[in-house]
Amino acid sequence: MSAVADRFTVDSDRQGLFGHSFGGMFAVYAFFTRPETFDHVVAVSPSLWWQDQYLLEPERAFRESVEEGGVDATYKSLAFILAERDSPQVRQDARSLQQRLQPLSAWGMRSSVHVETNSNHMSVPYQIESRVLKEVLSARRR
Repeated sequence: MSAVADRFTVDSDRQGLFGHSFGGMFAVYAFFTRPETFDHVVAVSPSLWWQDQYLLEPERAFRESVEEGGVDATYKSLAFILAERDSPQVRQDARSLQQRLQPLSAWGMRSSVHVETNSNHMSVPYQIESRVLKEVLSARRR
C-alpha cells in the first residue's frame, strides 16, 4: 500500500480491497482481522468454504469487537458479488455471512449481496468492473 501511495494520490478515507474466489476469501479475512486497513471490501464469489469454514472464528472476533466498541464500523462496508451460476455452497455461504453481519448496521457497517446474472465463477470478474467501482465510490465518507 505504501508503494502505491508513493506513486499515486491516495484517499486515506477510502481504502478498498477487491478479491475473487480465494482472493475474495482473503479480502474477507483482511476485513475481519485488520479492520483498520480497509474501509470497503468487495468479495466476489469468495471461497468461504475453505478449511471447514476457516473464517468463522475471525468473523466472531470481529463482530464482538464491533459490538464492544473496539472497532469503529461506522464507515465500513463489505459487499459480496456472486455469479448466478456459482455453486450453491458459494452462494449460500456468502448470503449466510451477510445475514450474520447485517445486525452490525446498528454500528454503521454496510453489507450487501448482489448476484450477477448470466455469469459463472470464472466469468464474473470480467463482468463487474462498474459494479465494483460503484460499491467503493458510493460508500459513505468520514
